[in-house]
Amino acid sequence: DIYAGREESNVIYGILGSMLAMVPAVGPLLGALVDMWLGWRAIFAFLGLGMIAASAAAWRFWPETRVQRVAGLQWSQLLLPVKCLNFWLYTLCYAAGMGSFFVFFSIAPGLMMGRQGVSQLGFSLLFATVAIAMVFTARFMGRVIPKWGSPSVLRMGMGCLIAGAVLLAITEIWALQSVLGFIAPMWLVGIGVATAVSVAPNGALRGFDHVAGTVTAVYFCLGGVLLGSIGTLIISLLPRNTAWPVVVYCLTLATVVLGLSCVSRVKGSRGQGEHDVVALQSAESTSNPNR
Repeated sequence: DIYAGREESNVIYGILGSMLAMVPAVGPLLGALVDMWLGWRAIFAFLGLGMIAASAAAWRFWPETRVQRVAGLQWSQLLLPVKCLNFWLYTLCYAAGMGSFFVFFSIAPGLMMGRQGVSQLGFSLLFATVAIAMVFTARFMGRVIPKWGSPSVLRMGMGCLIAGAVLLAITEIWALQSVLGFIAPMWLVGIGVATAVSVAPNGALRGFDHVAGTVTAVYFCLGGVLLGSIGTLIISLLPRNTAWPVVVYCLTLATVVLGLSCVSRVKGSRGQGEHDVVALQSAESTSNPNR
């Protein structure tokens, strides 16, 4: 809420994207090393210690996480954003990006260690390269988004997902055992993921700065449901030891987002007017809670 409607929000989401991208880069590598040195049970011990440390830090240093007396939530506020085409466009953009990575890390162990014979440590190192591509991309999004504009950056991200999926399909057909043939296209997909998750929050929240916290919750909840359900369905229908789940997910969701962006652009000022009306209704309901 503090940075809602300000230019710094692009930088904030870029930094958050970088931090989130570091988790899949560092996590598998640390897990493999702990497993090699102390056994797999020690992984859960380290996770428990990490959660205890995070809880202690939140209790001591993050007062915003404590229970506070706030105005009651109006359930109508939860429905306002879903009436806006713009909100759906960027929520699906987030689902396309993060869902692609979700499908990737769901099938990657079986494909790389099972079919391609990569060692556990080798898999962790190769997996980390995709996350590193995401880190570097997210690092520059804070400057790219204000310069190019959210719609252009959104289309660029979806284009990266589609291009990566096409390359994956080619290598899946003609280079089944090529590790580089699988991981290199995923670098391009990773760039698309980082681009999508950096541009999507600000785009989805546009016009809802006065209820940014509530709309953010709806955005992440709805995006998580979409990527989880669609990703799980695709993984369950297609062979998990192939790249086809990633290919199908990227092509399907990215194409839907690009199509929706074209519809949004064609609607033009009429769509923006509808968006402004919904945002105004939300502002009025917030300022008049007893209405």
